[in-house]
Amino acid sequence: MTNAASHTITDAAKDNATTAPTASRPTIPAEAAVNAPNSPAADDPYNALRESQHNSPAADASERIWNLIVRGDLPELHANEKIDTIQYYDSYIETYLRRDVRDLASVGDLAAFNRFMGLLAQTHGRQLNKTELATRTGVAVATIGRWLLVLEASGIIFMLKPLLVNTGKRLTKSPKLYFCNSGLAARLCRITTGKDLAQSPQAGEFFEGFVIAEIIKSHLNHTGTLPDVYYYRDSNRNEIDLVLANGSNLYPIEIKSSAAARPSDASAFRHLDALSSYVRKPGAVICNCDRPLPLPDGDWTIPVNLL
Repeated sequence: MTNAASHTITDAAKDNATTAPTASRPTIPAEAAVNAPNSPAADDPYNALRESQHNSPAADASERIWNLIVRGDLPELHANEKIDTIQYYDSYIETYLRRDVRDLASVGDLAAFNRFMGLLAQTHGRQLNKTELATRTGVAVATIGRWLLVLEASGIIFMLKPLLVNTGKRLTKSPKLYFCNSGLAARLCRITTGKDLAQSPQAGEFFEGFVIAEIIKSHLNHTGTLPDVYYYRDSNRNEIDLVLANGSNLYPIEIKSSAAARPSDASAFRHLDALSSYVRKPGAVICNCDRPLPLPDGDWTIPVNLL
């Protein structure tokens, strides 16, 4: 992942980070959640919203997470909870995406670009298919590629690359696309509340993107560096949502929006054992559960609210 591609996700963490200790390996949720209590920084942009919702008896942890995802991580929205997110993102889309990004991308057909942005938001958390985007948008594949490069360089989207190694298996080579700001993606999808998002067909992808963003920020705060992150998928559809790499060590992470995890959710982790040049380390299944629980093979179930 390049610095440009992860700009929006990591900028807040860079600005807020204190002196970060040098770590010998990535800080993965399985260890952070089990060995230390959750203590979000006072200037965490999510913190004010977490506190206000925590004081509401009717709101549970899962509801707070979905609301956080829909609101996004822009500091202005968390500095002032009275800001209407719909009006804010509509203004953001009009003044930034449709003016500044359009100019950078030399967009000649504004209607096509608007259509492209809506379709791209529906791709959030999914494998990128430029040909399909081009067909549905009504422009050339080369045009789609140019627009994607500008959005990536501008910190609007980032690409999660697949883990490509010599395994003797056919591995997926297409990256997965995520919006750096989940609130922007939600608005482009016309999703306005956490409840609506939790019930939408894209709930899993939005939850996955949120968790990946939080892991990247956590790693940056602990180490001062961006992690090497990938996803794994082979031709038999064995998939691992996120793989953190540190030298020859691989830390697998599966992400589920459900309220509980099963041992089978970590079953794909064993496919990393076939990589002769790497060592699979204990992994985690991150979900909406209420407490950490052990899984077979040294893996852990980790609540998303402990990230």
